[in-house]
Amino acid sequence: VSITNISDFNCSPPGEIIKMGERREEVSTYTCTGTSDTISGTTTSAVTFESLGAELLSIDSVATPAFHYRETDLLSGPQKGTTTINYWYSLQDMLLVRMERHIDLRTDSPVGEVTYKEDGEWQLSSLTPVR
Repeated sequence: VSITNISDFNCSPPGEIIKMGERREEVSTYTCTGTSDTISGTTTSAVTFESLGAELLSIDSVATPAFHYRETDLLSGPQKGTTTINYWYSLQDMLLVRMERHIDLRTDSPVGEVTYKEDGEWQLSSLTPVR
């Protein structure tokens, strides 16, 4: 048996991860609403983006200045829970060099409530492209 649950969300105002001229500790918020093709009702996501400032990351033993952003999503309705995603962008070229995701969501389904949890991270191992 296979059950799909495809959701479509729209945000107001449209969210931006990076804004030109953004400063440390700047916070932006927006609200997204979405519906599912499987579950009735509307899910609301209150989204907050925080600019946490520059940090040094070690990438391939090189101290790499990176700007740190955090996105926090609080979902309510038929889909509920929290998502926290941390992003680090190289100050040199704004390349995404590291990301951490922590997700804890519960969703109504035809067979009862289901839970999705994820804790993951990745970081570039080198700033030199391989061709």
